[in-house]
Amino acid sequence: MSVDVELGAKFRAGVPKSLFQARGLANTTGEATESPLTVLLNWTSALKK
Repeated sequence: MSVDVELGAKFRAGVPKSLFQARGLANTTGEATESPLTVLLNWTSALKK
């Protein structure tokens, strides 16, 4: 998401706009799934090896 910002005597933020469409990142059907979710933390440490 992004917004246009105006600086001055008063801060103004514009209407949020989507930068891209996320596909496959969320279950949008409303149905429960049994698929596991894997979260990889500290992945940059593997790049140093």
